[in-house]
Amino acid sequence: MIVDFKKTRFPKTPQWIFEHPKIAYPVLAVIIIVSFLFIDQPLAHLLLSAQSSWSDILSLFDRIFSPMLSLLLFPFLCFFIRFIQKREKKSRKIWFLCFATALPILAAKVAAIIIGRATPEWMAVHGEATFRLLNWNPLFHSFPYATSCNIGAIAAAAGSLYPKYAVRAFIAGFAFGLIPALLPVCFLSDAIAGVFLGMILSIWVFRTIRRELMIQ
Repeated sequence: MIVDFKKTRFPKTPQWIFEHPKIAYPVLAVIIIVSFLFIDQPLAHLLLSAQSSWSDILSLFDRIFSPMLSLLLFPFLCFFIRFIQKREKKSRKIWFLCFATALPILAAKVAAIIIGRATPEWMAVHGEATFRLLNWNPLFHSFPYATSCNIGAIAAAAGSLYPKYAVRAFIAGFAFGLIPALLPVCFLSDAIAGVFLGMILSIWVFRTIRRELMIQ
């Protein structure tokens, strides 16, 4: 059976965010601002002072969804499935994942360098949560957080490819995307911004290349 992604319904929750920017984007901005003003630093201080065995488990998830791993894994899988297994149509899904993760990761990295927000680690050592614009120091690459962005992108991509599970993918992406804020390697608002940036850009990629995604 041929699945025409041009006619397939997009994932309801992430797609609603994409198609209603006048409503969704201000709401997201308010959530991020409220978190920045009232939640980020108290939560980070609490989590930094209450490190437990759960941190090791959460760190594992953080490594699994690291941007570098996605940038290496998906192109390798695409090459392997396309040229080694000779499954051209199946490789199109992985080809889509390559673009759906690479663009959000690049956008998050560039934005983080430009904005230059300090991480909780810097705050814990130096006692300040500051911004240093155009800073190449990784300790000032907290907003938006690239790992959360990658998780959001993967979730939205999965929901785009499998619309039946779109809402579940959205919920899972949001939940896993907040893990970096629980470690904490970034602040809560950084994780939230990263997740939704990844979702929005991933859906944009899907809408742009969906005509190429004709698979059996």
